[in-house]
Amino acid sequence: MIPGRGAWLEFETAANGALYVKIDRRRKLPVTTLLRALGYPKTSEIKNLFKDIDTGDVKYIDETLEKDTSRGASEALIEVYRRLRPGDLATVDNARQMIERMFFDFKRFDYSRVGRFKLNQRLGLDVPNTTANRVFRMEDLVAVIRELIRLNNTQEPADDIDALSNRRVKLVGELIARQFRVGMLRMQRNIMDRMSVADMETITP
Repeated sequence: MIPGRGAWLEFETAANGALYVKIDRRRKLPVTTLLRALGYPKTSEIKNLFKDIDTGDVKYIDETLEKDTSRGASEALIEVYRRLRPGDLATVDNARQMIERMFFDFKRFDYSRVGRFKLNQRLGLDVPNTTANRVFRMEDLVAVIRELIRLNNTQEPADDIDALSNRRVKLVGELIARQFRVGMLRMQRNIMDRMSVADMETITP
């Protein structure tokens, strides 16, 4: 999943059938860990999401759960945080705030109108293409995992990322808007850094 703005999600299937995800090309983790961190903490809930599709010879969810060391939402949040920010102090609050900013803040994550359209088209979703629905949704993650299991069971050929049907030409306005946004964010960061060390009694507008 490559949004117009924000963290990439790359899914892969191991030789034993376990499903993994990489967030922003960092170290991979079981998809069930991400599911627990985002709102499905119980193993029974996760199994119920895929019981009608995970019916092949290889039980992909069971294999993934065996590799999942987390046993609840708190452990999953900390595990995701450690994979994304190794070396930092991992707490449940820090991890939850990081994930909320990374996936559910429109300023940081945006599928774009075309991205939401293609996601609906490819996964058979019927999500209105509005600004509120262009951030990450749990239904998107579940639908992607279900489709991955279906492709593994049927052995259908995967989508060709280089096919022109999966590509589009970006307009000049989009490219300019993206660079303008990057510049404004850098300016905002610089202003906030300087304000944090300035003397509030002597500062002037």
